[in-house]
Amino acid sequence: MSAEEAIKLAKSNNDFALELFQNMLKADPKSENIFFSPFSIGTALSMAQLGAKETTASQIKSTLKLDCFTENDHHRVISEVCSKFKADEEDKYTLNVANRLFARKDYVFSKEFLANTRKLYAADAQNLDFAGDAEGSKKAMNTWVEDQTANKIKDLITDIDPQLAMVLINAIYFKGSWLEQFKPDDTHEHDFSVSETESIKVQMMYKDDKFNTGYSEELQAMSLELPYKGEELSMVCVLPMQQNGLAALEAKLTPEALKPLLACEDNMKMMVNLPKFKMECKLDLEERLKDLGMTHAFQQGTADFSGMDGSRNLFLSKVVHKAYIEVNEEGTEAAAATGLQMMLMCMPQEFRADHPFIFFIKHKPTGAALFWGRCARPSY
Repeated sequence: MSAEEAIKLAKSNNDFALELFQNMLKADPKSENIFFSPFSIGTALSMAQLGAKETTASQIKSTLKLDCFTENDHHRVISEVCSKFKADEEDKYTLNVANRLFARKDYVFSKEFLANTRKLYAADAQNLDFAGDAEGSKKAMNTWVEDQTANKIKDLITDIDPQLAMVLINAIYFKGSWLEQFKPDDTHEHDFSVSETESIKVQMMYKDDKFNTGYSEELQAMSLELPYKGEELSMVCVLPMQQNGLAALEAKLTPEALKPLLACEDNMKMMVNLPKFKMECKLDLEERLKDLGMTHAFQQGTADFSGMDGSRNLFLSKVVHKAYIEVNEEGTEAAAATGLQMMLMCMPQEFRADHPFIFFIKHKPTGAALFWGRCARPSY
């Protein structure tokens, strides 16, 4: 895998993440906290795409913004990126992306498909008796997810339809310590403005140091990067300049507008106030993915997953994603230009996250946003 291929995959990941995020907000304008891993979702769907054909395959690939890759090169690059995460871990951080296909018991996967999913995605397919043993099937899937996420994600599957054909599950777990930790003695209670009319009390962490930062005049937002030990991964928080400015920021977000904020290319002295928070989000993604153009995969009689067994009997029934994050003084546990100097002159010397913001956990060598979050009502 070349550096160019890894960066190209990162761009596809981030473009998909932004489109999915904005679709979530459009579907539920009143949503507050959101947390998901576009990389995990994309990896799992790419695994399914490995067994798809014709329009079903092309729709999945286009939805994931992978058309920049010729033929099936993206499978190889995803595989190599995932391998690199594991190789870079050592004792610096834990990152586990887990994917699995569960199918009804009478479905027989081809040996070639199973060999490819194991080789490229370190993933297996499993047959379960959805109709005859719904409780046992549910327990098997939930236990697998718990094992992959250090027991942080529980009860992902809450019910089983006996007519289910296939369930695609993805789970992700991350745990990392800050390169420079916040001091617990500096944490204090502070007001957080949820809206123009509501404030809540939060535990606000504090640090005064040099940080990598970014600024966007167009989005009226500033960003701050907090690296984890090993400096392969970091959290980037993007804060609107106005207390009620998150909706306007999100409406203007484009890949190009987001780029300088994610890059955090300037280093400067900054007083940082960041709330401690925990978040757990469960997402049923079928409608969101359909909205993004992935329609054939969910239609019985239309879906073409013949690469899995040679027939066209299988369609995608559910895509379920659940993610967990905890941010505190020690670190994070999660089951994610021209004229710049002139712009920085307008940037304050304080990063006070006392109102809604968005955040990312990014892979620094490529810039891929592995996790994407929206913190509008922090709780811990």
